[in-house]
Amino acid sequence: MPYDNTPREEELIEAAEVKADTHDAEADPALWPIYAALVAFLAALAASVMIFGLPGLYIPMVALVPVVYFLLIRISMG
Repeated sequence: MPYDNTPREEELIEAAEVKADTHDAEADPALWPIYAALVAFLAALAASVMIFGLPGLYIPMVALVPVVYFLLIRISMG
Protein backbone atom coordinates (compact mmCIF):
# COMPACT_ATOMS: atom_id res chain seq x y z
CA MET A 1 0.00 0.00 0.00
CA PRO A 2 1.55 3.30 -1.03
CA TYR A 3 2.08 6.06 1.48
CA ASP A 4 -0.83 8.51 1.51
CA ASN A 5 0.32 12.02 2.41
CA THR A 6 -3.03 13.72 1.90
CA PRO A 7 -3.70 14.45 5.62
CA ARG A 8 -0.25 16.00 6.00
CA GLU A 9 -0.84 18.29 3.01
CA GLU A 10 -4.18 19.35 4.44
CA GLU A 11 -2.54 20.19 7.77
CA LEU A 12 0.07 22.31 6.00
CA ILE A 13 -2.59 24.10 3.99
CA GLU A 14 -4.59 24.83 7.15
CA ALA A 15 -1.48 26.07 8.94
CA ALA A 16 -0.64 28.34 6.01
CA GLU A 17 -4.17 29.75 6.01
CA VAL A 18 -4.01 30.46 9.75
CA LYS A 19 -0.62 32.12 9.33
CA ALA A 20 -1.94 34.19 6.43
CA ASP A 21 -4.90 35.27 8.53
CA THR A 22 -2.74 36.38 11.45
CA HIS A 23 -0.30 38.38 9.33
CA ASP A 24 -1.49 41.90 8.68
CA ALA A 25 0.14 43.35 5.57
CA GLU A 26 -0.84 46.91 6.43
CA ALA A 27 1.02 49.04 8.95
CA ASP A 28 -0.40 49.68 12.39
CA PRO A 29 -3.07 52.40 11.99
CA ALA A 30 -1.96 54.08 15.20
CA LEU A 31 1.42 54.92 13.64
CA TRP A 32 0.17 57.10 10.77
CA PRO A 33 0.45 60.38 12.75
CA ILE A 34 4.11 59.61 13.46
CA TYR A 35 4.79 58.89 9.79
CA ALA A 36 2.92 62.04 8.75
CA ALA A 37 4.92 64.16 11.20
CA LEU A 38 8.17 62.61 9.95
CA VAL A 39 7.28 63.35 6.32
CA ALA A 40 6.27 66.93 7.22
CA PHE A 41 9.54 67.47 9.11
CA LEU A 42 11.63 66.15 6.24
CA ALA A 43 9.70 68.29 3.74
CA ALA A 44 10.20 71.40 5.89
CA LEU A 45 13.89 70.59 6.26
CA ALA A 46 14.28 70.16 2.50
CA ALA A 47 12.47 73.46 1.88
CA SER A 48 14.68 75.16 4.46
CA VAL A 49 17.83 73.91 2.73
CA MET A 50 16.52 74.99 -0.66
CA ILE A 51 15.69 78.48 0.61
CA PHE A 52 18.56 79.21 3.04
CA GLY A 53 21.27 76.79 1.90
CA LEU A 54 23.62 75.20 4.42
CA PRO A 55 22.42 77.29 7.40
CA GLY A 56 18.95 75.96 6.67
CA LEU A 57 20.34 72.51 7.36
CA TYR A 58 22.43 72.98 10.48
CA ILE A 59 20.40 75.58 12.41
CA PRO A 60 17.33 73.28 12.77
CA MET A 61 19.65 70.44 13.81
CA VAL A 62 21.25 72.61 16.50
CA ALA A 63 17.76 73.62 17.65
CA LEU A 64 16.81 69.92 18.00
CA VAL A 65 19.72 69.09 20.33
CA PRO A 66 17.73 69.82 23.55
CA VAL A 67 14.78 67.80 22.24
CA VAL A 68 16.93 64.76 21.47
CA TYR A 69 18.73 65.15 24.80
CA PHE A 70 15.39 65.13 26.63
CA LEU A 71 14.20 62.10 24.64
CA LEU A 72 17.36 60.16 25.45
CA ILE A 73 16.95 60.90 29.15
CA ARG A 74 13.26 59.95 28.99
CA ILE A 75 14.00 56.67 27.20
CA SER A 76 16.73 55.74 29.67
CA MET A 77 14.41 56.33 32.63
CA GLY A 78 11.91 53.78 31.33
